[in-house]
Amino acid sequence: VECFLVPLKAWLRRRRLFRNCSECKYPFSSSEAASELLKTYFDTGSSKVRGWRDTEDDVGFTDDRSRVTWFRVRFATELPNGMDARLAGDWARRWDEFVAEFNHAHPDLGVEAFHTTKLWVRSEFETALVHSTVSSGCACVASSLLVVLLFLGDVRLAALLVASVLGVASCVAGLLFGVFGWSLGALEAVCVSLVFGLGVDYSLHLVEAFGQSDGKGRFDRLQDALRLTGGALVGALCSSLLAFPPLFLCDIVMLWRIAAIMALIVSFSFLFAFVFLAAALAVCGSPSFDASAGCCGADFRARG
Repeated sequence: VECFLVPLKAWLRRRRLFRNCSECKYPFSSSEAASELLKTYFDTGSSKVRGWRDTEDDVGFTDDRSRVTWFRVRFATELPNGMDARLAGDWARRWDEFVAEFNHAHPDLGVEAFHTTKLWVRSEFETALVHSTVSSGCACVASSLLVVLLFLGDVRLAALLVASVLGVASCVAGLLFGVFGWSLGALEAVCVSLVFGLGVDYSLHLVEAFGQSDGKGRFDRLQDALRLTGGALVGALCSSLLAFPPLFLCDIVMLWRIAAIMALIVSFSFLFAFVFLAAALAVCGSPSFDASAGCCGADFRARG
């Protein structure tokens, strides 16, 4: 426990010894004496004791500094700062119960004690961020489904697109948290949420090109889509992957983790678009172009 009372008691002993101060004792004889002595203690700079950090921020006074309104006691625990957010949340609830019992047992204090630490703040932030990742992913998948239905008017294409995006998200999450053994923290939650944005990119281009093709049969339409988008998407993949290697040379763990996650997202997105989705379109895609489907089906056609 790191408490301002330890150096304060030493100061009171010195003051009582060298200045014959009868009021300089702990516990204080009265609240007036306590306020006056604490005011002198901090105003004279006596709180800056060698070997102790400045304790002036551990006590609060009224505006006229005539009465103490609050004080802070610092505890050092064995909980690591990098503890998993869920475990930290469990410990925070245990501390909540302990502090609630303390306040219930000491109603005469006039104020209620509370506890806080950076670990609780990080735990609550990461937990909220993880929950928001799920909602943002659902919103992205729903918007992608709506776009395909609106512009192409094809339920099958929309379903295949969503399946491709969910496949990318599953593979990235499984590799990061299952194979690599990473924990789902704030950084991972933010990066994983990007799966639903980047993961839909290649697949959406391929589905759009397939839906606008007027080829005869699924295979011809798939060939049209690959000829139209294949070169551009391969170039986009190469340019994206070439941007990540410099980040792997960084000493900051956060930067190379971001690079690793982004590289996985882009790679799996490309593979699912040109392997899984292409095969699915050849088997389950619409066999012919319907100019009446979608709000702009007659404006864009992919021709071989």
